[in-house]
Amino acid sequence: MSESATATEAPPQPQGKRTHENPQVKNLRIKTGVVRRLLKEKISYEDQSIKDREKVNELKSKDAPKSELEHFQDILTETLRMIPDAQRRMKTYFQELKTIVDTQESSLKDLPGGQAELDAAKAVLAEAEPHTTN
Repeated sequence: MSESATATEAPPQPQGKRTHENPQVKNLRIKTGVVRRLLKEKISYEDQSIKDREKVNELKSKDAPKSELEHFQDILTETLRMIPDAQRRMKTYFQELKTIVDTQESSLKDLPGGQAELDAAKAVLAEAEPHTTN
């Protein structure tokens, strides 16, 4: 390819760049992403608490030094404190997303990109729903 051919080509659009996206569709996409991220965060804290608890139990069984055991107990305590906060935030945004889907579905599905975002939102809601109960 010659230099002149590359100089006249339009630069490629960045991946994920949405130009002239309808504000309703954009709001739905953003809320879906927030719920997805918060669900992932909550699950991550739960998984980490299991690992931290196993580490504390391992240290107890090995009669580890008291300072080391206390350090890992503090880590476990902090991780356990984060789970209710992550769940509370996820439940808040879950409810917001559910309200948007329930009240705006008919108008969103007719907008460009709206049906795809609705499908994504419904999938995230289905995945997150079991995690909204205590």
